[in-house]
Amino acid sequence: MYRVYVYSQPLYIFTAGLARLYQKAIKAEKRVTQAYQEEILCWYYYTERFEKSVKEITDNIREISDKTARGQVYDTIIPHLTGITKENIRKKTQKARTIFTLFSKIGLQKIKRIQSYSADSISKLTGFPFRLFYFDLSNCIWYYTVVERMSEYSNFKSTNEALKIIFSQASDDEITKYEKQLDTVKNLDPVLIITPILTWINQRGLPAYNAVMDAFATNGLLNRRRDKNSRSIFHFTDNEELYTVRDNIRNLIPNAFFIPPSLQAQIPNAQLHPVGTAWILTKVGVRKSDFGNDGSFFL
Repeated sequence: MYRVYVYSQPLYIFTAGLARLYQKAIKAEKRVTQAYQEEILCWYYYTERFEKSVKEITDNIREISDKTARGQVYDTIIPHLTGITKENIRKKTQKARTIFTLFSKIGLQKIKRIQSYSADSISKLTGFPFRLFYFDLSNCIWYYTVVERMSEYSNFKSTNEALKIIFSQASDDEITKYEKQLDTVKNLDPVLIITPILTWINQRGLPAYNAVMDAFATNGLLNRRRDKNSRSIFHFTDNEELYTVRDNIRNLIPNAFFIPPSLQAQIPNAQLHPVGTAWILTKVGVRKSDFGNDGSFFL
């Protein structure tokens, strides 16, 4: 038996009302998202100026400790606020530093990708069981991802296992050497690992290969290297630096890059092979790493 409903008003009135409610909800959601993004941006700039103020004090007064300098900055802020204690400011500033550290690494423009996380929720993500980043190798953009179960962390390869996959022909001694090099890398700093493609070396020569590796090691630096002379593992402070260096080297040494197979037939004398295979590795704990092959790195 079917139940029959009798409407006192035409059905389109109800559906039109639903549509309006839907539109209002979408607009409200957008306002919330914009508010989240604005709050995060404000805390970022607040922390940036706060840290500069602390640095100015410690630079001018060598004997003063970082903690004391921070206290002095708190004291200069309090007179301009009402109902706020020094402890309130300290706690808020401490949380804001997490936001500043996060977006300093992945780029300020990534704030626009935050949709449903408030500044407060981000500031609390200081360690596992949270996986803070996921690197999308297809388009080289950092995404902010929350993993709520500790079991997710257990799925990461150990750094030793990751290196054995990347350097599949390396000896145990070589793996140990590479692992020691990564010991000094901070959590979440991007590491570029390049393994050679022998076809390219046979075509161009080993000195040419070493020249490319030296370029990755030194580009943008003054009298120092980012690879500890390994010519294979390159430590960057953030994702922006990594891809800026990549772009610089593409301009300086274009034959280190290659034309994708789909376009090779259309381009005379196209470079068929890249100088190497690029891997992006990120430490996510004392002994674990997230890593992947970036197939588009040398395009």
